[in-house]
Amino acid sequence: MANFSWRGRGRLRPLIKRTFSLELAERFGPVLDALGHPRAPFMMPARIASMPAEVQITEIVGCGPFKFARDEWQPGEQVVYVRNPDYIPRDETPSGSTGGKKVFLDKVIWRYIPDPCDAAEDLAAGKVD
Repeated sequence: MANFSWRGRGRLRPLIKRTFSLELAERFGPVLDALGHPRAPFMMPARIASMPAEVQITEIVGCGPFKFARDEWQPGEQVVYVRNPDYIPRDETPSGSTGGKKVFLDKVIWRYIPDPCDAAEDLAAGKVD
């Protein structure tokens, strides 16, 4: 991991294997909760992270058991993830967002149903799981 800083807000740098230093520009009490949460901060390649703040990110980089299927994406309707053939799960028990993730599906389709009443009706009718 290379040293990384973002727009004067802080700095992240490696110390030794599996250890890093995070220096923030101002106090942030729940930093450990934020880093340890199942929806922890995402990581991105430095070439994308170093883009100016006003430039929209158009590249989606995936890793882990599934990859984003851009050609099947329908904004506001659905997002599709397909099995990542390059993913090799770690040999450890899965636990929440950690551990070895074994893939048993070839594709995951996540459909958006923004209206809660429509979602409840579709669920009751067996149209969605």
